[in-house]
Amino acid sequence: MIMRHNSPDVCTPLVYRGKFYILNGVAKKLLRVEPRNSKVLGECDLEGKTKFQASPTGADGKIYCINMRGEAFVVSATDTPRILHRIDTGGKDCRSTIAIAGGKLFIRVDDRLYCIGKK
Repeated sequence: MIMRHNSPDVCTPLVYRGKFYILNGVAKKLLRVEPRNSKVLGECDLEGKTKFQASPTGADGKIYCINMRGEAFVVSATDTPRILHRIDTGGKDCRSTIAIAGGKLFIRVDDRLYCIGKK
């Protein structure tokens, strides 16, 4: 069965805009999957320096992911996901899912909290 090989170790899957995404934190891949049969419909290699344990977050037509070294990725929420932006926050032990509120992103790494958005 395909789902066994693509199931996340720690990250919770994301349902966003009617599509199902799985972040395989060890393989560093974001997969768009058909939930009825677990067929992989699209895939994005995140190419980060370390594994992911925080869950992906969806907003504004994008998916936000952060790995344990604080590399944050903005991925298109399209049929074929692709990296749009990559930011190194300088974190060392990041396990917190990126939060969204009031049109802003909140990224917690180590002893810092970043708020990204328009004033």
